[in-house]
Amino acid sequence: MEIRMEKKGLFTIAGVSVSTTLEDTKTNSTISKLMNDFFENRVSELAGIMSGKGGFGMFIDPPNYNPTTDEFQWIAGVEVNSHGELPEDFVRKTIPAHTYAVITYTGHVAGLGEAYNHFYQTWLPNSSYELADSFGFEYTDESFKGTNATDNVVELYFPVKKK
Repeated sequence: MEIRMEKKGLFTIAGVSVSTTLEDTKTNSTISKLMNDFFENRVSELAGIMSGKGGFGMFIDPPNYNPTTDEFQWIAGVEVNSHGELPEDFVRKTIPAHTYAVITYTGHVAGLGEAYNHFYQTWLPNSSYELADSFGFEYTDESFKGTNATDNVVELYFPVKKK
């Protein structure tokens, strides 16, 4: 898997969130269910959506995150302008400017774990970079065909800085 570096400025997403664990997500499809519900039923409730943009799945890890046991926050969202009212159960997250290591993954969403493993277990320890923050996100454009498609393109963004 190839990784490219990309700089992105500050932007804001809004959507719905859940606290979950990797085990819960594997067993109960927690993230897939949240993503499907948001993009099929809830996204229309948002005002101020940036036109021509795709969707985001963002993870926010707690300090000293242990992927085997710890909960993390997942946000299913879209890019919005930074102000405006949100429906009661929605969240807004402003993402600071960063340099990102980006993996472009093509396939069924069930295989995304392999891309995450490649980043964390192979690329990051052998690179001249380290994590710059405790979040990352998946981005899909308007061509995303749903969670059952086998040829979706998903870009994974990890904020990094030089060691």
